[in-house]
Amino acid sequence: MKRQKYLILIIIIAAIVAGTAFYLLNQKKSNCMNEKEIAFKLETDSLLAQFLQDEVMALKTYNDKIVEIKGIVKDKEFKDGYWFVYLGDSSHINQIQCKMLSTQNFEVEQLKINQKVTIRGYCIGYLLDILFNQAIITKEEPMKNSTKKCF
Repeated sequence: MKRQKYLILIIIIAAIVAGTAFYLLNQKKSNCMNEKEIAFKLETDSLLAQFLQDEVMALKTYNDKIVEIKGIVKDKEFKDGYWFVYLGDSSHINQIQCKMLSTQNFEVEQLKINQKVTIRGYCIGYLLDILFNQAIITKEEPMKNSTKKCF
């Protein structure tokens, strides 16, 4: 009888240790863009000018980094299941294309053309446009007691 109690105790302890180890090994880091460290904060015109002046150097500096960009909404569109927001001056052909996270659908729908906005995302390259991915609209002052979850 005593031996059976020890065996059950050992099984329970082993299950707790295994469960804890599984949880810790599979715990994901936050993928919430609001919680990630910003590498650069720039105005739209400044970023566009740097890419036009020296594309190779700008790519080395900004590619795969989180950049917060402040500018004017040139256009927005919903395609392939994602919102895209385009920042820049309507007099220039070059712009910043931001592929927004799906958690931002409501915020993007509220945006107006020619509205000033700050967007944070990964700079992922340059074709004719500077490309941002996993982008979010940031607020000047973070909302306290926000219940919005990150996915």
